[in-house]
Amino acid sequence: CDGRGGFIEESLEVLQENPSCFQVHLRHRKSMSHPVHPQLFLTSHSGVAYRRLVYGWFAGDGLFWHGLSFGPGLRRKAHILLLSPLEALGSELQAQAAFYSLGLWAAALEEE
Repeated sequence: CDGRGGFIEESLEVLQENPSCFQVHLRHRKSMSHPVHPQLFLTSHSGVAYRRLVYGWFAGDGLFWHGLSFGPGLRRKAHILLLSPLEALGSELQAQAAFYSLGLWAAALEEE
């Protein structure tokens, strides 16, 4: 997060316009190690700029990440409830694979 404010409002707008968006990360894309898609998206209401995180990013040791995490960010409660209790999913890697299998994706706000 760059400290400019408005993260909650902007992230909520991204979630409201995209039913398959699992989360909007707190960190802006340039401060993340996970790659993002080159296409820039804008919300229709206020033009909030965001990018989707890449699926299937090889993170080493045979592990693949899809951009979904339990790190800081805004999430849709309904998605969390789909696979509750989360403890039953095991690790964060296993949990994010389960959410990915449902067609969910993650986003990061674009820096200004």
